[in-house]
Amino acid sequence: MNKKVKAVSTLISVILLVVVATIIAIGVLNWGNQFTNKNLDRTDGILDTRKHIENQIIVNSFVAATSEKIGHLSIKNLGPNDVTINGYTISDNEGNIQEITLDSEIEIVTGASVIIPITTILTGTKVLIVLNNPNNYFSLSSITKAPQERPKVLTPTSNLLSGEVPYLSEVNLSTLTNGAIIRYTVDETEPTEESLIFLDPIVITNNLTLKAKAFLSGWTASDTVTFNYQVLTTGNPVASLESGYVPLETEIILIPDNENDIIFYTTDGTDPTDLSNLYDSSPILIQEDTTLKLIAMRNDYKNSDIVTYEYLRDGPKQLALGENHSCVVLNGGKINCWGENVRWQLGDGTSNNSNVPILVSNITDAIEVAIGYMHSCAISGNGQVMCWGDNKSGQLGLEKATEYSEIPAAVPGISEVKSIIVGGNSTCAIKDNADLYCWGDNKYGQLGTGGTADVFVPTKILENIADVDIGINHTCAIDLGNQLYCWGENQFGQLGDTTQNSSTLPVSIGSDFKNVKVGENHTCAIKLNNDLYCWGDNQYGQLGPIDPIMLVPTKIYENVISMDLGNNHSCLIQEKSGKDIIQACWGRNDFSQLTLPRDNDPHYTSEALKNIVNIHSTSLGGNHVCSLVNNTKNSFKEIYCWGNNSSGQIGIGSEDAIIETESNVTQIMYSEKK
Repeated sequence: MNKKVKAVSTLISVILLVVVATIIAIGVLNWGNQFTNKNLDRTDGILDTRKHIENQIIVNSFVAATSEKIGHLSIKNLGPNDVTINGYTISDNEGNIQEITLDSEIEIVTGASVIIPITTILTGTKVLIVLNNPNNYFSLSSITKAPQERPKVLTPTSNLLSGEVPYLSEVNLSTLTNGAIIRYTVDETEPTEESLIFLDPIVITNNLTLKAKAFLSGWTASDTVTFNYQVLTTGNPVASLESGYVPLETEIILIPDNENDIIFYTTDGTDPTDLSNLYDSSPILIQEDTTLKLIAMRNDYKNSDIVTYEYLRDGPKQLALGENHSCVVLNGGKINCWGENVRWQLGDGTSNNSNVPILVSNITDAIEVAIGYMHSCAISGNGQVMCWGDNKSGQLGLEKATEYSEIPAAVPGISEVKSIIVGGNSTCAIKDNADLYCWGDNKYGQLGTGGTADVFVPTKILENIADVDIGINHTCAIDLGNQLYCWGENQFGQLGDTTQNSSTLPVSIGSDFKNVKVGENHTCAIKLNNDLYCWGDNQYGQLGPIDPIMLVPTKIYENVISMDLGNNHSCLIQEKSGKDIIQACWGRNDFSQLTLPRDNDPHYTSEALKNIVNIHSTSLGGNHVCSLVNNTKNSFKEIYCWGNNSSGQIGIGSEDAIIETESNVTQIMYSEKK
């Protein structure tokens, strides 16, 4: 009996020794905060230094291959040997393997516990982890368990729903997930962990696309939520007239987009604010070039855009007079004409005379106008020549043999024109490259072609021309070197070549000239030193106090600014006493074109105009005169006309045949009558 007990006791002791001699390690793999633990101690026939510890694994974060899984393995060395760990190998049932080397070795003495970090992006549902060391290793056998997703952060919400919101509204974002951080973007990109952190209310000042997403460490980020906000915005106010040229004293009305809007405005070019002029429905009067800026405001609404209008005072810019009609180019590019219209030379589509200005049709961007006996031409903004009226001699340059054009028509075969000149039934133009082209009546050789046949299309005559003027039957031009040439009829010595022989080709007359004008049978030109020279017919005193006929240029006046010639009278503009710019005229006065009571006597001495000063420019017709006068009060140019009014060419609405005094032309048309 005792022997049996002793034997059993011995057997138990052996078994205990075997158990005690076994190295036992306990491991726990923890994903998140959940884990379970099962301890096993077995050798499985492997070398004594190779021990296996099996743990049940709760796979709590295998969501996607790009999502990093972070956990740790807690192990305890039950001995009898100390162990050094330098890495681990992790694999899953999908064939993915990761070899991880620790930054530093971990020594586990017998009886000690340590935590080894486990990081993986593997996605399988079975995981095997092997701890590596130089002499032995521990193995976690794989345990099958359905994967569980990491907790997901709840999507942020806003206190304001998408849609229209008041100006300066505040957006507050929140999430029901405690500890989560909300990040957002306002540039329509997706929020990331680098985006702005929501800390304070977001103030809406403009239309806004707000995207938000919440993040929490160890959790899956929330879905992205998008809010689209449209700020309530005041509509832009408008003015009753678009930007552009407007007549002096034009009234502008401001119109709000909504009756509840308040409009503020400025007229000095500065941006308006709520401290600027408050519009009270009264018209704004345009009395000078004006930059009008508007802004509209309303409570809880964003201010409107600043709307800008540029108003330039329209008004007379350049005058041209023909035999019995007159025209003026306005600053805005429109043309007014008045007087005789029997050959449609007024360009309004009718043949009715008009004693007040009327708009020329079909041209709104004119930069210069010139008129002759019964036709008119202008240059449009793109350098195109437009002509209208009589065409019996081809003076419109339209190629085809049409008798007239009721409205302006583009002249083919010529472009890039910078100056247009019309006289009698002929037309000339200087191009940008200084080439001179002429067409129309040529019976006296006044076109300079070398012959006397009429020319129906623009034809090049000379090069390098700076100035030109054409009369009823002769023409003169000045080249870029200030050399003067004349050609055409020379019965009265109007060519100035010392003879009375006509010429169909240009004849050199003299040098140092800068401006030339041609009358019916006389010519005048200004030299570089501002001396005025004249020659030709003088039977009415149109040359001044010299012989009845002058065959060569003869000095008449000094300090001349500009001048022009009519059929048989002449006018100049001079500066008087260093202050006023005056106009003086001489020659024939049978229609009071000198502002004197009409008579048939020649006037050799110039008569200064008594009723107007500060003359800008003057233009002479057959027997009438018009001048542009600077109004010193508002820098506005005014038109004054006098002389023959038999066809209404003075333009003041009078039926009188002669207007003896300078009379203001006030009824300029800036737009079609409605």
